[in-house]
Amino acid sequence: MSAEPGITGTPFAREIRTLLQVALVIFIYTVSVGILNGTDLVDFEGQQGRQVLLAHVHGGTIGWLTLAVFAASLWLFGGGNMSDSQRKLGSWLSYLSAASVVVYILVFLTTMNEVRPAVGAVVTAIFIAFLGWVGMRARRRVDDAPSRHPRCRRDIRRRCRDGCALGHRDCNRQ
Repeated sequence: MSAEPGITGTPFAREIRTLLQVALVIFIYTVSVGILNGTDLVDFEGQQGRQVLLAHVHGGTIGWLTLAVFAASLWLFGGGNMSDSQRKLGSWLSYLSAASVVVYILVFLTTMNEVRPAVGAVVTAIFIAFLGWVGMRARRRVDDAPSRHPRCRRDIRRRCRDGCALGHRDCNRQ
């Protein structure tokens, strides 16, 4: 009977969970490499050691931090009125973000050639698309949310007397 408070009420619960799980795996990797490097238990020297450290650094800065922020963005701005195409786009961008970050870290771990910038460009494009989607949702979410200030609520009710086409919950209450 233990319900998960919070994310079960959002249409993006599965995507949020996936983003956070992938972020956690990347976090465990970066912390493990950091501990091994910091305590000098493993000496990361040579080309292979440099690749491991670069994957560690990029996994931390671009990997788990960004995915956790994306999960929080979905949680905050993924609700409200949205078309089926907006819902699908948000879902696809979430999964693409998680997958592309994993590929990005693996590329840093295994290669030293021009594959890195190519994959980095793809990851950047996916991130920009996701942030654009979040920005669109955040703007719409602010428009959909009834104000807490009494004067603003009166103004909303006055504009929406005959029924609210914008989806405000409080418009039809008197």
